[in-house]
Amino acid sequence: MGGCVSLARVDVSRCAALASIGRAAFEDCASLASLDVGGALAVVGRRAFRRSGLAALDLSVCGALRRLRALAFEACAGLRRVRLGAALEAVGGRCFGRCASLTSLDVSGCAALRSVGRRAFEACGSLRSADFSGCVALARLGAEAFAACGRLGWASFAGCAALRSLGARCFANCEALAALDLSGCVGLVRVGAAACRGCDALAALDLSACAALRRVGAEAFRFCGSLASARLCGCASLRRLGASAFGGCRALESVDLSGCGALGRVGGGAFAGCVRLRAFALGGRARLAVGPRAFAGCVALRWLDLAGDRLWARLARLALEGCRALLRADLPPRGQLADGAFAGCLALGAVRFAPPGRPGERAAPRDHGGLALGRVPARVRLARGAFAGCAALAGAAVGVRGHGWARARERMRLRQLALYWHELAGGGCAPGGAWAARDRRAFEAEFGGGRGAPGAGQAPGGQSGQRASRG
Repeated sequence: MGGCVSLARVDVSRCAALASIGRAAFEDCASLASLDVGGALAVVGRRAFRRSGLAALDLSVCGALRRLRALAFEACAGLRRVRLGAALEAVGGRCFGRCASLTSLDVSGCAALRSVGRRAFEACGSLRSADFSGCVALARLGAEAFAACGRLGWASFAGCAALRSLGARCFANCEALAALDLSGCVGLVRVGAAACRGCDALAALDLSACAALRRVGAEAFRFCGSLASARLCGCASLRRLGASAFGGCRALESVDLSGCGALGRVGGGAFAGCVRLRAFALGGRARLAVGPRAFAGCVALRWLDLAGDRLWARLARLALEGCRALLRADLPPRGQLADGAFAGCLALGAVRFAPPGRPGERAAPRDHGGLALGRVPARVRLARGAFAGCAALAGAAVGVRGHGWARARERMRLRQLALYWHELAGGGCAPGGAWAARDRRAFEAEFGGGRGAPGAGQAPGGQSGQRASRG
């Protein structure tokens, strides 16, 4: 009957044996305003009522209804209210997509619902709420499920203990989304890429109950302009924060990652442009890699603590570029600082390589204009330019193992050290482009001022700064 423009009503409530409505059965029936179905209906086929004139849909009486296939009610421009039944297990892709007038979605009784397909409710511009708290069996929310629902104000998955995945872009560009309740999602494993990208009204994020969460995808919460706090403190299984996961969240002031001891990767640009973020601390024992420009442009960041109980961390190129208010960084005793890792950190005065198990040495920093001298352990690799443009960083005391600093086994280390000091002195990090007297004294106190100790105008290892730069 597809394309019957004069068909106004379909009543199959007395068809006791009717188990399915077939593919495109009533597609493009623009005048179809009423649908009465029976209790034996189990499946609504693909495109069955696509672009029909339905104004309301009540499937709660269908005690046997298991599946709504893809595109079943897509683009029903006049559809305002939808109520789904308790036996429903799956909503297909684009099932209610582009139903521009849909304002009410009732899935409160769908205890058997397991999956919501890709773009199932995409571009439902009048939809204001989505309450899935009663869907205790829900395991998957498909990609772009509610994307571009411009008036969607809140969504709740509070009772969805079986939910394992929020699909890519599932709430992308829902500008009015102010509340996302995931408090009962103890089985949530993954938040997909760009899941809430552009949700400009989202003010707070609480994933503390998601103990099984392993990954937050790239751009998952990017450009959430009102997001002020993010709590991931109970995510003991979290392994990775994707690239630009919180990038561009200009209102973000606090990120609670306490208890995320397994976190091993902070992706490139993960917090780039978070101009109100003041402190970032990450404990745990896992080896940590911080991606390129992970904190670039965090102009209010004052303290970075990545030490925890871990032994190794790597800061990639330009990881903290432009963090001009950064006063102090606490890092593990082993790892790598790539080229430009702290580039442009104008206020940086202390870089401490704290050994594990000594939290007392990592108290919150105070304002100061000088340098708190620290030790750069032998197992920390410093790339040339790691501290480029750090005007407040005048020097550091550097530890080298062994009885003498010129031992053969330390030659490579000292060559690296020479490049580091040349970068500090000649690369614009120290005022005047030369070693300050206190820097020379600190270095000589560490290595001794006798034979072989570097003199004024020399880099460690007996080379001039110019020769070291060419090395």
